[in-house]
Amino acid sequence: MFMDAFRNANNRSINYYLNVIKMFNYSFFANAIVFATEEPEVAITGLDFKMPEGVTLNTNETIEVTVNVTPATANNPEITFTSGNQAYYTVEKTGPRTCEITGKAQGTANLTAKAGNVQTTLSVAVNTAE
Repeated sequence: MFMDAFRNANNRSINYYLNVIKMFNYSFFANAIVFATEEPEVAITGLDFKMPEGVTLNTNETIEVTVNVTPATANNPEITFTSGNQAYYTVEKTGPRTCEITGKAQGTANLTAKAGNVQTTLSVAVNTAE
């Protein structure tokens, strides 16, 4: 709305205000189109396992473990999973935030998930199958 011919002499300040607003009413970027050529990199700042109390499984049993990532949109760097003792269980990465643990022998060791400088651990206990 432009009021170039605002005729009320008692409200000259409003007339000036409306003219100033008219000057800054246009944006050079209002009709711009942005083309994203690649996904932006979002660094992982926090990791934690969905089951913080630990995992218990039997020998020859396989379970899937998932890691929560902070922020949820993080995509850099990649998460690596490491077994604390491969004599007790093995770890195989199945997705960007998941791994499978397979029990081999009775014992307890920590599972470590690491992404860059951020890491978290989960206690994994393996029992003998009865």
